[in-house]
Amino acid sequence: MDNLTEEKSREKHAHETPEPLHFKNERVLYERSFFDKVSIEFDEEKMTKWLSDRLRWELWQDVFKELGSLKGQLVLDIGCGLGFDSICLAFRGAGVVGLDVSPKSVKKAKELATRKQIQCDFIVGSAESLPFADRSFDKSFGRAILHHVDIDACLFEVGRVTRDKCIFVEPLVLNPIVNVNRRLLDKYDRTPYEKPLLLSKTLESFKKRFKIVHHKEHHLISPAAHIFKKLIKSQLIYTYTWNTLNKFDKVLTKRILCLKDWCWITVIAARNPKRNINFYRSGQSRS
Repeated sequence: MDNLTEEKSREKHAHETPEPLHFKNERVLYERSFFDKVSIEFDEEKMTKWLSDRLRWELWQDVFKELGSLKGQLVLDIGCGLGFDSICLAFRGAGVVGLDVSPKSVKKAKELATRKQIQCDFIVGSAESLPFADRSFDKSFGRAILHHVDIDACLFEVGRVTRDKCIFVEPLVLNPIVNVNRRLLDKYDRTPYEKPLLLSKTLESFKKRFKIVHHKEHHLISPAAHIFKKLIKSQLIYTYTWNTLNKFDKVLTKRILCLKDWCWITVIAARNPKRNINFYRSGQSRS
C-alpha cells in the first residue's frame, strides 16, 4: 500500500518537480506570479460571455479551418491559462493537454473542465522548455502566448513536439486604434514583459523553424467599436459598429496589402518543422 501511495505521489508531481531552469528566469517568474494573481480574480460567467462573443468573430472561423478535423487528434494548448481554449478544442473532438506557467491557473483550468465534464489534461510548464517527447502531438495551438515569451525558443520547442501543424492567434503592435485603447481605456494590468508582435519579425522566426508558413490578419479599423462600447456603453451600437467596420476591414486589407501589418490580430499557421536546425535551442543563450 505504501509503495502504491508513493507511486501515485510521484506521478502527481512528475511535471512539477524539479522545476525547469526556465522557471528561474526573472521574466518567467514574474509572469508566473502575475497570472497566479489573475486566476484568483477569475470570473467564470464574465469570461464565458467574453469568449462566446469572440468565437463569433470571423478570425475564429480561420482558426477552426486551419485546425481541421480534431477527432482522434492530440492537441497541445500552449499557454492555456484558465482552460477555456482547451475545453473548446476538446468539444471539437480533440484529446487536449493544456500547459501554462501559472500553477494557480492550471488548478482553475482543471476545476473548470471538471465542472464542464470535459476530459482535458493540464500541467504546469514553460512554453520555452516543453516537458514532452519529440513529436508527441498532432497539432499545437496558442492564443496570445507568443508575445509573452522568447519566440525563437518557443517555436523551436513547438516544432520539436508537433507532428503536423501549429496555429497561433496573436496581437500585433502597430494598430493606432488598439494602442489608444490599451493606453487610455483598457487599463487592466499587463506584465512589463508582454509586447504585441511586429508581423514581419514574427514571420521571420516562423520561417526559420518551419518549411510552410501562412498567415491572415484581422481587424484594422474595427477595433474602434471597442472604444465606442466603452464610451457609449451600448451593446446594440457596438454590434452594429463592429459588423460595419469589419466589412471595411476586408475591403481595405484586400486592396492595400501593406495595411495587414497594421491590423490588430494575426492568425499564423505553420507546418513541416525543419528537423536539423541550429538557429536556437531552448535553454541556451543567444550570442
